[in-house]
Amino acid sequence: MAPVPAPVLVLGSVASIQFGQALGKSLFGTVGPFGVVALRLGIAAVVLALVFRPRIPRRLPDLALVAGFGTAIAGMNLVYLALRYLPLGPAIALQLLGPITLALVTSRRPTDLGLAGLAGVGVWLFHGAGEAAGEAGGRHCRPPGCSGRWPPAWRWRPI
Repeated sequence: MAPVPAPVLVLGSVASIQFGQALGKSLFGTVGPFGVVALRLGIAAVVLALVFRPRIPRRLPDLALVAGFGTAIAGMNLVYLALRYLPLGPAIALQLLGPITLALVTSRRPTDLGLAGLAGVGVWLFHGAGEAAGEAGGRHCRPPGCSGRWPPAWRWRPI
């Protein structure tokens, strides 16, 4: 079997994440944001265990690596706290500011800068380009929602 091209894997991953977040937001009335996070992580753990059958780590460095990945995943799921206050599009747009900023800061080629700038324009358009600049984030960005988006965006910073 031929390997799947990287762009196809990235698009599949993005589609899966966005579908999961949209579905999760629709469950807020039933289980709330923390219930959605628990369901997402629980289902992901079951699928991982059934498909890959990972070994339980026994050494300290392996446990530290698992704890680091767990912390990163927990940070990514902070989106559900913001989704209580924001529509899905602006919440995800704010979350993408972290990787876009990292791409701009670490880029070495003009092409990288151009693509990061293009992505930034997409975030700006998605968040409400037609809104007045003095509205501090526009009509969709109530402070609890926007502040809930910054920790997941910040997790992309270089350590």
